[in-house]
Amino acid sequence: MILNMKKRTRRKVVDIEEMLVSSERKIDILTNLLKEASAEFQRSLEQITVSETNFRAIFENAPEAIIVLDKNTRRILDCNPFTIDWLGYSREELFSLHYDDILEPGASDIDNNVQKIMQNGLIRVLDRRFVMKDGTVADAEVTGTTIQFRGKNCLVVLARDVTERKSARDALLQSEQRFRDIATHLPDWIWEVNHDWIYTYSSVGAKNILGYSADELIGKPIWERMPRADKEALLKVLAVARLRPSAFKLYESRRRHRDNHIVHLESSGVPLFDDSGNLTGYRGIHRDVTQRKQLEEFSRYKELFESVSDPVFILDFNGKFLEVNDVAVEHLGYPRESILTMRVKSLVADGQRDKLFLSGEKVRIGETVQFELEMLRRSGELIPFEFHARPIVYKGQPAVLSVGRDLSMRKKLEQALVMTERLSAVGEMASGVAHNFNNLLQMILGAADAAAAKLASGKMRDAAEAVAKIQEASQRAAEVVRRIKDFTHFRENGSASRETSIDLGELLKEAVQLTQPLWKDLPDSRKYDVRLVQTDKCFAMGKPSEIYEVIVNLIRNALEAMPQGGTLNISVEPVEDTIYLKMSDTGHGISDENLQRLFEPFFTTKGLKSSGLGLSSSYGIIKRYQGEIRVESQVGSGTTFTVILPRAEAAPVEEVTEAACSEKKTIRFLMVDDEVNILKAMEMFFEDSEVELITCRTAQEGLVAFKQGHFDVILCDLGMDDVNGWEFGKQIKNYTKEKGLPKTPFLLYTGWDKRFDPDRLDESGVDRVVIKPVPGNKLIGILHEVISAASLAQPTRADNL
Repeated sequence: MILNMKKRTRRKVVDIEEMLVSSERKIDILTNLLKEASAEFQRSLEQITVSETNFRAIFENAPEAIIVLDKNTRRILDCNPFTIDWLGYSREELFSLHYDDILEPGASDIDNNVQKIMQNGLIRVLDRRFVMKDGTVADAEVTGTTIQFRGKNCLVVLARDVTERKSARDALLQSEQRFRDIATHLPDWIWEVNHDWIYTYSSVGAKNILGYSADELIGKPIWERMPRADKEALLKVLAVARLRPSAFKLYESRRRHRDNHIVHLESSGVPLFDDSGNLTGYRGIHRDVTQRKQLEEFSRYKELFESVSDPVFILDFNGKFLEVNDVAVEHLGYPRESILTMRVKSLVADGQRDKLFLSGEKVRIGETVQFELEMLRRSGELIPFEFHARPIVYKGQPAVLSVGRDLSMRKKLEQALVMTERLSAVGEMASGVAHNFNNLLQMILGAADAAAAKLASGKMRDAAEAVAKIQEASQRAAEVVRRIKDFTHFRENGSASRETSIDLGELLKEAVQLTQPLWKDLPDSRKYDVRLVQTDKCFAMGKPSEIYEVIVNLIRNALEAMPQGGTLNISVEPVEDTIYLKMSDTGHGISDENLQRLFEPFFTTKGLKSSGLGLSSSYGIIKRYQGEIRVESQVGSGTTFTVILPRAEAAPVEEVTEAACSEKKTIRFLMVDDEVNILKAMEMFFEDSEVELITCRTAQEGLVAFKQGHFDVILCDLGMDDVNGWEFGKQIKNYTKEKGLPKTPFLLYTGWDKRFDPDRLDESGVDRVVIKPVPGNKLIGILHEVISAASLAQPTRADNL
């Protein structure tokens, strides 16, 4: 029995031991489960802490008021530091107030707006007036949404103080009715980017601001849809922000909307960090301030209009004037109301409309352009302007802002300086010209002596040959004078000779001859080899005197670049629809630094010896004729200038009719000149012709002769001792009018190669101006022409010969 009890006891001990082992295993399992649950809880707690930290980072640093409200009672549950500073209450005081307590009494639609937030999760920007603790009132823009706060569904209100901005905007809108179409309420765009500035989150506000959904923006860089200039500026800011992370406020930039218009954004943001303090990205707010920027720009336009001393125009892209300032009205001479019904092309000369069109196209694609244009005053006078034009938004529509500067005075000064430069060139050539004239005079004197000797010995044929030599030398002298006058002479109306088709080959030949005193038969040891290669039919449009100036300037520059002598190769040839005129010298060349500034006004390497306007003036002339000047140079090896001009057709050749000369009817011709030798030469020439010449040395003698006999034509010298040609013409005109006689053709004879005022020509009864010197046979042709024209009652007006 005792043995059985021992067995039962031993079995129970074994069972108890087994139960104990089983219990220990269960305890281990439960302990491990508790450890795992504790770790998971800890991780969740840490995530919540990070989220709370991130939320608090924005909450504490936001540059606007953030207020958390109970959705039912609208009691204030929490607020950020900005709210406390802004309203002037302590935190405890605010927590005892309701949202309605800090609003101006009478605020409407609060209940409706709360209902909208609860239904839609968001409310757009509203205007509210907040009452501070001290009783002052502040204007604010308010947005609202719902959040989870302390386990409850609450409201959060974001309020931005716009008191100063609203006051400025209201003042501006009151003073400028035209800018009242600016909208004031737009939603914000909340965003988040990673370390590489790629959007990882975007709120629905992006759709309202840029027209893109959040899904379309996530994965795109923060500079997406930025203009290049803004992108480059932002990248510099981001580079600094990555190295020294910190919060930023009110950074302004531009984006392109989905429909391609520009949107101005004002951005604020804070850096995001991981647990190790490493930068993981940024979170912030974009606010659309496009309308505010437009208001500021309009304010600048208003100030510009009122204070600038230059003409200012605003036009649409069809060229219609939308607004002009008082200075523009004064310059154009039209009433403002008339200008605002016009288009700019109606005030521009026909030849400049292409330039206006090209400039407009550049502005249309967003460029800022600078160009010169001549505009017509109401009086018909052309005024040269330099315009700066750029695109703007005017009354909500694309427009062009153009500021003009009157260049009249500058053009006159430039013209005076160019004239000085030309006269300086003539001065340099004076000794050479005198040398040429001395040679020609020697030829004339020698031929005259030979003619006298041959006449004395009865050798008429030899005498005639000597006289022909005198005529040839005289013509050559006249050509030298004409070339110098063409180079130096400007007409009274400010322009040189008329624009026509020019034979560049002939013009080059004349320019080479004119500049011979600078390079041929020099008294010192310098030796120049000037080689001219020309091709026929090289015609271009232009004013001969201006193209002549360009050629002479280039020749002078080439010679100056070879102070010890050298070779100058000159050529002209057609290349398809253009003409290439090249000048290559073997001089010292031009450095790269000077090459960049070669055509700048007043740039010179010659010191006080040069005004620095020669090449600048030449460049301007060629550009006016749609051409270009190219320069290739190597220091120590020489320089090549290439002038490229559009090719033109040859000018039609005027046919000289012989009908007027076919009849050998006697012409009674009265010539008045105080130079006895001229009168004697003319008497000898006309002695055996169909012209019966009567000569007088004074205007008084001429008037007496005219009254005593009938004359078919009168020729009078412009400058005489007693009465000049103008006054003598008036006397003849008045006498024939008093006596009821038909007008006698009156020719004015002068050595001044200038274009006279047509009104003055009419006043003095001048039918034609004859330029000295004129050969006798040519003068006979002129007499026949004016007499024939008078007989047909079609007097020829004063065209210079």
